[in-house]
Amino acid sequence: EGLGHKGRHSLFMIDLDNFKAINDNFGHVFGDAVLREVADGIRSVFRPTDALARIGGDEFVALLPDTSREKAALLVREMRALLTEAGASVSIGVGCSTDVSSIEGVIRSAEQAMFEEKRLYYQQEGRGTWGAERFEPRNDIDADAADAADAADSTS
Repeated sequence: EGLGHKGRHSLFMIDLDNFKAINDNFGHVFGDAVLREVADGIRSVFRPTDALARIGGDEFVALLPDTSREKAALLVREMRALLTEAGASVSIGVGCSTDVSSIEGVIRSAEQAMFEEKRLYYQQEGRGTWGAERFEPRNDIDADAADAADAADSTS
């Protein structure tokens, strides 16, 4: 397999909500410090073998080999709780697949989920719900095949 791992892989797309306001109100030096703290918080949720990268101003991506969507959902909750406690709001999208040779589909799935979270965040902003749990692993590109594989794994 592409990564040398068996099983399901998860890709996280993580975007800070309203980060521009931090830079605008407090300056870029403070914004950079916030980014470092957020990155440390994100990194603390993942394993040392998971790959984490900053891909844009306030966007991060993480590839987690051998991570089921159930485990990914737990990690999303853990990350959101940790970052919310620190005063940050993030939109998180997750794509899961057993076939990493089609990484474009996994990325597209994670991006779509993240953009949906972002849309919900901006619809609900000001109502005190920005930290609400909204993750549902409905954007898997191969959910049926993975469900069958997960069921087979749990019976063996």
